[in-house]
Amino acid sequence: MAEISKVAYSKELSKYLSPNNAFYLKSRLVSEAADAGSYEIPQMSNPSKVHKGQPDSLPVKVKIATDGKLVANMYQFWADPIAITSESEIVTNYSKRQNHQMQQAAQIETAIADHAAISWTPLLATKNIVETTGAARATSAATLTGNRKAVTKDDMIKVQAMLRKANIFGLPGGLFALVTDDVYSDLLAIADFVDYQKLGVSDKLTQGIIGRILGIEIMSRTNGFGHIGVLQNAAGTANLSEATTVATDRPVSLFWHEAYVSRGEAAVQANVTPNATGYLGATIIEAWKRFGASPVRDDAKGTVALVEVA
Repeated sequence: MAEISKVAYSKELSKYLSPNNAFYLKSRLVSEAADAGSYEIPQMSNPSKVHKGQPDSLPVKVKIATDGKLVANMYQFWADPIAITSESEIVTNYSKRQNHQMQQAAQIETAIADHAAISWTPLLATKNIVETTGAARATSAATLTGNRKAVTKDDMIKVQAMLRKANIFGLPGGLFALVTDDVYSDLLAIADFVDYQKLGVSDKLTQGIIGRILGIEIMSRTNGFGHIGVLQNAAGTANLSEATTVATDRPVSLFWHEAYVSRGEAAVQANVTPNATGYLGATIIEAWKRFGASPVRDDAKGTVALVEVA
């Protein structure tokens, strides 16, 4: 009887996890986190002073490095195990096997993306918050009630300025945004950002592409609840995965510099148990992946939350 290969299934499943367009790949990968329960992020001290010309005396004054460390947790993300009652059919029928793999991968991928979004989003105490100031419009975030203010051009300029000022070390890397569906629609309504006739690339808008605004690569994501995976309470003191105060909780759009956010991840794992006891001979397929995410600095510099206020 043909059997599902655990190694082959893991390799096939990994193709559906962390696709090339996953937003959380725009970050610093901490490779030593693969098999650990946590990973350490060295905290860079304030930039050293650079001098010009010959020193006045020797030896020159030495500055003692005071680098600290930030510890980020790794978590196991796992999909509901699947029971296959006809293993020989799924071994030989690639389409059916692919459907099961995509189902498990989608469960894990959504949970990992939600975790990255909520882990990178700064709170009010960091002062990395910009509140929307536009006209009131309905919110499409599930379970929220009432209106939220739209994003404006001035809001985006403020976000971009905060990101530029945060890069005190001049680290290389791009600026990125993960915006809600509502903010994406708001941006499409700002003529200065999408008037492609003026820019000479009129085909972009017909493809539904905003692309880059103020040097920031714009991406959009919804986890099925009308937001990117994170809401924030009205006080700005807690990031939420689901609404707690439906009239005032605020959808968040996340902006970041890729050198100032991190992730740790291990390879996807799978386990295949043929003729599992207690399952009437069915084959049980399990899949899981270890993942963690954190800002690089404990003051969350390099990240900005654009919150849609009531």
